Amino acid sequence: MNLIRSKISLMVFFASLLSCVDIDNEGDDSEQLGQDQSDFDLSVLFKHFDESVNIYIEGNNIVIQADGVPGHKSPYFPKTVDLSNGGYYYWIDQDSDGTNDMWSEGDNSFRQNPNFIAEQNYTFRIPIKPSKAKSPTQTSLGPIGVSINGVPFYNQYEGPNTATDLIVPGQGVARSLDGSTGHPAQQGRYHYHMIPDSLLFSTEDNFLGFAADGFPIYGPKNLDSLNVSGLDDCNGEYGPTPDFPDSIYHYHTISVAPYIIGAYCGDLSNWRQ
Repeated sequence: MNLIRSKISLMVFFASLLSCVDIDNEGDDSEQLGQDQSDFDLSVLFKHFDESVNIYIEGNNIVIQADGVPGHKSPYFPKTVDLSNGGYYYWIDQDSDGTNDMWSEGDNSFRQNPNFIAEQNYTFRIPIKPSKAKSPTQTSLGPIGVSINGVPFYNQYEGPNTATDLIVPGQGVARSLDGSTGHPAQQGRYHYHMIPDSLLFSTEDNFLGFAADGFPIYGPKNLDSLNVSGLDDCNGEYGPTPDFPDSIYHYHTISVAPYIIGAYCGDLSNWRQ
């Protein structure tokens, strides 16, 4: 997860001291989702967010502030300082070997896009008490949620033409995704389109972040260590999770499109970015 960046952050800190879909057809899930969500304390999930992310409650919202820089290595960090555009793109070289400490090389099938990762100034607001919408809302381009390391989730499309812009593993634009299934857009906005493997625990059932409607997103497996099945059209279900053993409505990432969520099950009126 964010071990590399956390270690680097600590080194910088000490150095500074020294120097100075129709859900209604899904049966039980929809009935349970219609219940009062105030029984669920989403603040229990705050502990999963990286130290680089500032998360707190403000009124009826959860506020998530992040710089959008992942804590794992990627080919999309500029390898050498001359590629950092004067520090605009994220650069750190604690061992002074001339190579970005966060840079890694892509595999033979990787086709890097021309962008590099840059720090952002994200402030996301989601409801602290998510509620079911009258009908699902389709996702759009841009952030559809935020992960535990502050990197936004995007949907399964690279562009507005859904017929040709669907991201398919191993094909086309999917080859520009790094080992964590992310890549940066213009202005260095790094984001995930698929399951971010670098954020998964070995059990693959852990909390990965929030969708824009406030419902939590989990990995591709349930508590029984089996791949999820029987999800609704939004990639969601009502059931137990590691954080909510008494069950809550939540999304699961899956290995085929739409990958993160299929649509928003919840109300989006509180979503801000």
